[in-house]
Amino acid sequence: MCRNDKKLMKYEVTLDLYECVHDELSYFESESVGRLYVNLHKLDAPIKWKSLLRDNKKLSNMGVWWELLEKHEKELEEHNSSDSDDEDAA
Repeated sequence: MCRNDKKLMKYEVTLDLYECVHDELSYFESESVGRLYVNLHKLDAPIKWKSLLRDNKKLSNMGVWWELLEKHEKELEEHNSSDSDDEDAA
C-alpha cells in the first residue's frame, strides 16, 4: 500500500519463484520513495538458486544487491566446502 497524491494505492505482484520459500520466515519492508525490500527465506537453505524466477526471466524493475550477493557467496562456498569435507570423512 502506498499513497500517491492523497490516493491510497495497493500494488500486487505474483512471482513464480525458482523454489519454495518459508512463508513464516520471509518478510518485506517498505522503504522510502516506494522502494520495497523483500527477504525470502529458502526452504532448502543454504543454496544458491540459478535464478529468482522459475522461467529464468529478469524483470526490469528487479535488481541484485551486489554487496550482499558477494557476502553470501563466500558463506555459501564455506558451507559447501564443509559439506564435501564431511562426505570425504564418511
